[in-house]
Amino acid sequence: MIVPLIILLLITSLKCVSSQDGLTELIDIYSENITLEWKDLPISVCEISTTTSSSSTTSPIKTELPLYKCADETYMGLYCNITNDVCERYHPCYNEAICYSNGTIELQYSCACKTNEYSGYDCENDNRICKNNTCLNGGTCFIRNISITNETPYVCICPDGYTGTHCETLINMCFNITCENKGLCIPSLLSWSCHCLSPTLYSGTYCEDISTALAVKQILSKSFVSVAIAAITAVFIFVVTMDILKYVFKIDPVDRERQAMKKKQEKKQLEKKKKKHKSVKDLHEPSLKQCRLYPIVALGITLNHQVADAHSYFQLIKDWTQLYKNLQYQPNVCHQRSLLEPALEEIQLLKNSNPDFNYRRSLYFREEISSSAQQTKQTIIKIFRFTADELNRMKTDAITHLSSDITYLSTFEVLTAHLYQHVMLARNYTTSSISKLYISTNIRPRLTQSFIPSTYFGNAIMLSYLEMSMLDIIDKNSFSLLASKIHKSIEKNTVNDIRTTLAWIMCQTDKTKIIPTWNLDEKDFTISAWNKMGIYSNAEFESNVHPCRVILPQDMKMNGAAILLSTEENDGSIDVYLGLDINEMKQLEENLDFRKHSKK
Repeated sequence: MIVPLIILLLITSLKCVSSQDGLTELIDIYSENITLEWKDLPISVCEISTTTSSSSTTSPIKTELPLYKCADETYMGLYCNITNDVCERYHPCYNEAICYSNGTIELQYSCACKTNEYSGYDCENDNRICKNNTCLNGGTCFIRNISITNETPYVCICPDGYTGTHCETLINMCFNITCENKGLCIPSLLSWSCHCLSPTLYSGTYCEDISTALAVKQILSKSFVSVAIAAITAVFIFVVTMDILKYVFKIDPVDRERQAMKKKQEKKQLEKKKKKHKSVKDLHEPSLKQCRLYPIVALGITLNHQVADAHSYFQLIKDWTQLYKNLQYQPNVCHQRSLLEPALEEIQLLKNSNPDFNYRRSLYFREEISSSAQQTKQTIIKIFRFTADELNRMKTDAITHLSSDITYLSTFEVLTAHLYQHVMLARNYTTSSISKLYISTNIRPRLTQSFIPSTYFGNAIMLSYLEMSMLDIIDKNSFSLLASKIHKSIEKNTVNDIRTTLAWIMCQTDKTKIIPTWNLDEKDFTISAWNKMGIYSNAEFESNVHPCRVILPQDMKMNGAAILLSTEENDGSIDVYLGLDINEMKQLEENLDFRKHSKK
């Protein structure tokens, strides 16, 4: 995938650090095109100077892990506890079909369909006219008794509020509604509501009521103009009066003050002459103690995201700190790329068992790569710090209206829902448009069948995917529902889906043409969480000396994206690096609901 580089800057106060401490040993172990740059920044009260020392680059070297073979060939895995039975491992049959294992046939299994309404080797084809998902939103499906030209063989009887062939369209109740004061009409089932630009300033069914505070401000703004005009008039009359007194009647109202100022200036000149005749013995050389040096070290580490992900990035930093403290330290690093490369037999099996094998929701193969167009939007990155208390209040708000099928929401899922909702509100697209959310997901702990160690150094990221209508995203009453859907989208990134995506990637001839399906400059959004990777705690080059700040580079550019980092307090607070169009960022910050949970 073509994504930005991972670049961080660590700043800490170290007393005696050499640029070579552990650097050579680290390069020998992490041999994956790494560039380590060391900068010593001795900061002085008097002046600031910068010196740069060594920069090293390595070439790739791969280390293969030993392969294991079980005594009982019906099992596999490192502990020989995973069955080789195709039916038990993959459950390849669809639509409640029965799976029979048969080692004598090519695919080693066969499926017995529940009824003759299903077909296909895996009973994956549903030939029923009225399927479970033919009519949506509670619609009832009926088979037509008479065939009508250019009509479907079925008809959906839609419940109130929905229309369309499949009852897929919510009737727009806003077609004749006009919200005042730039309010936004949001349709819902058999109803509608006006979302006011600022609930604290406008209210009412049509946002027609102006708050007392805003009315007072409007009156004061008009009064201010009147006061300003009166003040200017008074000053003008005063100046004219002073000129008339001086030049017509020969009266100088400020003559006394002018004479006093003249005497004061003469006194200052006299004192300055006396100082010039002072003895040189009274002068002292400047003390060196007045200028103290404070050593600060900036570490810039750059990794290509195609080679390694954030998990590997912080693994490298942790091992570097250990090598700095002890050169005898032996990092445990896995470079076995074959762990993410399914065997040909598995690829063929996944192809046959998945009719949507060539359709990946988060990735696609672009045949022609045109020259990248210049970015038309002017973007900006801002840091928003969400305190632990603010996140707890946000989480409490989300779980208050939680549906019965969801028992838990993480802080990440709630914060993602909050950011996604308010970014889409700031972008102000039509409620009928579709938006997609992409969540970076570490697959190391998810691939339990083909074990991948946590020390695997490489890119082991898949994108969890969620697609929703803009109407459902920006509805302020659907915050809990949005967080629940994000929770489910991460759960849907199952082992089978991950292995299928890996197999699909292996089938592409030119992997440089594999790109995400997102359009982040428009309606889509992506988020990545680095806040639980020990950014500060795992970067101790000296005992109990954490970095005083971890930041992203100032020249980094991104749009429709957020990166979560932990804070130097290590108290559960989160720094959100958010990149948006400048105008969209302004709309976001003007929305008072964006930081409503920060209130005590």
